[in-house]
Amino acid sequence: LERACDLGLPALALTDTDTTAGWIDLLRAAEALAAGGSPVRPLLGAELSDPHAEGRLVALVAEEPGLASLNRLVSEQRLGFDPGAQGAGEGRGPEDFDLVRAAVRHQEGLLYLVDHPRLCLGLMGRVPAEQVLVAISPASVRADHGRGSERVRQGEARNTHLAGDPTRRGASPGDPRR
Repeated sequence: LERACDLGLPALALTDTDTTAGWIDLLRAAEALAAGGSPVRPLLGAELSDPHAEGRLVALVAEEPGLASLNRLVSEQRLGFDPGAQGAGEGRGPEDFDLVRAAVRHQEGLLYLVDHPRLCLGLMGRVPAEQVLVAISPASVRADHGRGSERVRQGEARNTHLAGDPTRRGASPGDPRR
């Protein structure tokens, strides 16, 4: 936080991986800086990994309900279920966790940053667009269709199911090529 203050940053996010344990220290440090006349607004969040698939989701608290939402989301990631839900934990464990479904369930008051097309596509239409920011680097995208995990070469087609079949470009709605 002191470095953020030195750089003139108005806010700084803390996003521990799969936990919210650092929040107390961040809030105390921000309070001490503010008392000394150097306020930096602390942004609370967590980086959630998916133990079953590629991609990470950073969840930031945007509004007060987001505090509870993020704590439930982190608990579900660690346990495989939301301990506050009715019938929680009945025969469920961490192996049952699905990051996209959990993010959709616990979206209230949160802003999501995602780094993988799988997460972006999974959240599309299920979480308001203004709550999801996407930053996908070529290094985070891998082609893995039963051939192992090969890096996608620059210029190689990716997500062709989204772009459509290039042989159908210019086809009219009634055209059988469409």
